[in-house]
Amino acid sequence: MLMLLLSSTILLAQDTYIQCGKIIDTKTGKVLTNKTIIVSNKSIKAIQDGFINPINPGR
Repeated sequence: MLMLLLSSTILLAQDTYIQCGKIIDTKTGKVLTNKTIIVSNKSIKAIQDGFINPINPGR
């Protein structure tokens, strides 16, 4: 049981990387291309240019 709880905590702490070919900026109405949305704890943490690899985010 303890191992299951530790695994759940670790999984919740991970970021999710969503690679988008196109995304709409609702403030400007512009269509942006080739972006990566980084989600952490059910919130958008960042939107970065290009397709970011979650294993090596510096690339």
